[in-house]
Formats: sequence, structure tokens, C-alpha cells
Amino acid sequence: EGGTVDVSLSKKNGWAYLKIADNGMGIPAEDLPYIFDRFYRVDKARARGQSGKGGAGLGLAIAKWIAQAHGGNIDVMSTVGEGTTFTIILPILAEKTMLEPADVVEDLSKTRPGLRALGATFRRSSS
Repeated sequence: EGGTVDVSLSKKNGWAYLKIADNGMGIPAEDLPYIFDRFYRVDKARARGQSGKGGAGLGLAIAKWIAQAHGGNIDVMSTVGEGTTFTIILPILAEKTMLEPADVVEDLSKTRPGLRALGATFRRSSS
């Protein structure tokens, strides 16, 4: 409580850098190698079932997977008592390589029958 979170976005050499930094309690050095592992929680006392706080330990694993699926990555730097900085690094696409909305809808219709982009139409089986 009472802390700050700073968010910045910059670009360099064809890469976008999104930094999210806080001045919170930080992450212990011995936990840093594991924070992107599925179901890993730094503070075991904050397990969901015990206090209703904390997560399932999936958020950072999912975020890293998404970044890597887009050709990027997530880095973290943290010092206990000073705070943590996450940096999401993604390649910047040239305008000519970006998809048009019609292309996305067409691709979705081929891979996800019954699902329309922006239309929120879902097909359910009656079984």
C-alpha cells in the first residue's frame, strides 16, 4: 500500500520496450529463476485458499508465453526492499507486415468455425 508503479514505453532498433516498475517489497534473488514457472508463487502464505489473496501462479508464465509467441520476451530485475521492474520486449512490425482486419476474420473462420472476430459469436454443442 502507498507504493508507486511506473509504466514506460520506448523503442530501439526495431524493438518495443514496455517497462513496469514498482517500489514494493521486491522479489528475493532465490525466487527470481522460478517466477515464470507455472504454479510458482513467491509468497506461499498468500496461497488462494488460505487468505483469498494471491493468484494461482499462472499469470507470469502466461505473459512470458504470449511475449515469446510474438517473437519477444520478458525480463525481470528486482531487489528486496527496493522494488521490481519487468520489461516486456517485442519486435515492432513494419506497417506492410501488419494484417488487415478482414485477414484476421478470414483466418479465424478457417481455424475456429463459429467464432467471429468482434462479433462474439460462439457455437456450442448440445451434448
